[in-house]
Amino acid sequence: MSDDGELSEQDITPFIQYFEQQEARNEQPYDGVLGRLPQWVPEWHQIQFRRTRNHLLDKGVHGKPLRPPIVQGYIKIYTELGVSRDSTIAKPDEETDGPEW
Repeated sequence: MSDDGELSEQDITPFIQYFEQQEARNEQPYDGVLGRLPQWVPEWHQIQFRRTRNHLLDKGVHGKPLRPPIVQGYIKIYTELGVSRDSTIAKPDEETDGPEW
């Protein structure tokens, strides 16, 4: 920050890069980690999804960032432990192979 209290381009560049990175994650086709949830999912759940995803990809587990394929691997392990899922997210009260979202 400059002496007159103004933010310089150098000060704001990390923030711009962070928000560009977040937007790039949202613009990917939805794959369970990257992309956006379907529009019918309530906004609060969409916010929680993005917050959790970004935490896993930015801070990771025990301070080690994770890549999307690692997170997808965790999801696969979870489903193999007895929670079956089809390839789509079911709307509430919709019949599906797996649980509702």
